[in-house]
Amino acid sequence: MKVTYASICRDEQKTLLCKDRDINAFKRNILQSEEQNEKLTYRLTRLNNDIGTSKKCMSKCQKKFEELKIEYAQKTRVLHTVEQAIAKAAHVSH
Repeated sequence: MKVTYASICRDEQKTLLCKDRDINAFKRNILQSEEQNEKLTYRLTRLNNDIGTSKKCMSKCQKKFEELKIEYAQKTRVLHTVEQAIAKAAHVSH
């Protein structure tokens, strides 16, 4: 079997063409990965912002809850005092 310069060139051209296709496929894969990464980064940023907003809201709600608990306790004490005064007045008048 005789190997000629032309056959070696054809084989090398085929090899180069295959490698060029591989390179183009890798480039497409890299571009797709970069696009996916950008989308995921955007989603992560949005989620982190949402988490921050939610934490602030929860903090405000917790503060309001504590204020309402104090107000409730105060009003309960006033109600208890008023009920006792009414009970005393009713007992004295009989």
